Amino acid sequence: MSKINFTPEHLARLKELAVKSLFDGETFRVTGIGNEANVGDLIHNTSLNSLTKYHQNLRKEISDIESLDEWSLTDHQRAKASRLRKTQELINLLIGYKRYESEKEAEKEKVKKLQETYAKLKEDTKTPEVRMKELEAEILAAGGTL
Repeated sequence: MSKINFTPEHLARLKELAVKSLFDGETFRVTGIGNEANVGDLIHNTSLNSLTKYHQNLRKEISDIESLDEWSLTDHQRAKASRLRKTQELINLLIGYKRYESEKEAEKEKVKKLQETYAKLKEDTKTPEVRMKELEAEILAAGGTL
């Protein structure tokens, strides 16, 4: 799996679109059953799988509108296609952001496990004399005597 290249420019554009959506009071129909979500719900409560399906649905809806000949398109349809493209961009960036964050978290977990393995191996290779000296130091530091 290749690394996600979610740049600071992507994040800036995501924030710009999210803030605009927030202040416009925009809602999104992510599921087919009519439930609507605001941008906060998309960011914090919507799964990556749901966002991906929503992105696919947006792509299809835009394609359906754009497949009409220019003589059949109404101003309403043109405006709707424009809104849908902005929503699609927001969802696409949000998918990238969530994947990037998930990848970063997985890397942190991997490093943590490697550090634990390293510490265990290091402890296992200590000689009894080194372990005894460490225990003596701990006992004395705790106020005990030998």
